[in-house]
Amino acid sequence: MILASDIGTVSRIPNWPTNDLDGLYDALSRWALDPRLNFSKLPEFRDLPGRAPYRGLAWGYCVWRYDQSLGRRVPVATAPIYPEFPDAVRYCGSFVDYSFGFWLDTADAGLIAKLDLAIAANLARQQT
Repeated sequence: MILASDIGTVSRIPNWPTNDLDGLYDALSRWALDPRLNFSKLPEFRDLPGRAPYRGLAWGYCVWRYDQSLGRRVPVATAPIYPEFPDAVRYCGSFVDYSFGFWLDTADAGLIAKLDLAIAANLARQQT
């Protein structure tokens, strides 16, 4: 179950992925994810629950607090976007050389596992 999403762009380019979940899997299988949008390794996000490449908890991060260890202000999660799904996650990213940005919120464990696998396969292809 997808709680909310905005996936890709509609295009007349031949063989362009559809702007739905199937299109996202298609894009993940073809194009390299843009590493600039992977916030999971940033110090202020690295150890947070629900964090994985291109994934974080679907919580509001609209409060800034000073982090003594980092020596700067960082966004802090304040409340779940979906109170009935406090463990929901948000995927967010785009691709190198292709304008097919996406974000997707879900609390579906099966979908999370499938998206994590598709992202891991995408990242593994970039390593070779």
